[in-house]
Amino acid sequence: MKIKLSLNLKKIPPKIGLRLLPWLTIVALFILLWFTIGFMKTYFYDTLTQAEEISILRSTVSLRTINIKLYEQVITALENKKQIDPAKISNLSNPFAKATNESAEPSTTE
Repeated sequence: MKIKLSLNLKKIPPKIGLRLLPWLTIVALFILLWFTIGFMKTYFYDTLTQAEEISILRSTVSLRTINIKLYEQVITALENKKQIDPAKISNLSNPFAKATNESAEPSTTE
């Protein structure tokens, strides 16, 4: 089953078409005005507001010099901490193994 949808403007009587033309024009103008206002707000007003906020925040931020030696020490300490020694891993005990000595078992006192 095929549905054939076609809009034939020749079937609309000219009187109705002329009556609808001003209303369709007004609706089209309002839609165009809506998109224009949205564009102006997004790309101009919001940009200016953000630039003003940035200038205000820049004046409140105090500039501090960075201690490069301390920064490098921290970075090297982090790198050393990330390096794993395989000998240390082999000496680790299994935390899930059953405890063999009595001191490791929880005591029950009544």
